[in-house]
Amino acid sequence: MIAALLGTAGWDGRFHFTRLTRNTATKFLVGVVHAISATKTESSVPRSTSEVFDSHLNLRIDGDLERDLVENYSEKVVLLTVNSNMSGHDAIRASAARLREQPPGAKFEFVAKQVNGPHALMIWRATSQRFDDVKGADSFVIKAGKIVSQSIHYRLVAG
Repeated sequence: MIAALLGTAGWDGRFHFTRLTRNTATKFLVGVVHAISATKTESSVPRSTSEVFDSHLNLRIDGDLERDLVENYSEKVVLLTVNSNMSGHDAIRASAARLREQPPGAKFEFVAKQVNGPHALMIWRATSQRFDDVKGADSFVIKAGKIVSQSIHYRLVAG
């Protein structure tokens, strides 16, 4: 015979126990299992490097930096460039602002992208009113569904 006790906190702060029948205990346990499994969503499974990388590129094309930070970047992301050695979302914001200011109104083209394990590489170029050509490369390390490291290098060619 299976017997179970259900403990509940009473108004007096003490636990009170109720004996459950086999049928009630089974229904209760099935309900608990369903509740636990319902909390495991697709987001609890880390996205692949390619999924994070593609999401990052699409959100940047859409100009949605803040959503990109929340969805794709670790809060402790490390950013390395010729101008900076910083970490965190503010580092990415500062880098994005710098890129917007240097070739204002630029049109970007992704020349090539590569993914291998947790590593990703993007080669890009851009043209703007101020510069004839901007050539750049970004590399990423992506772990547990988040960008944990990014390095950026680009060269501006005045027009």
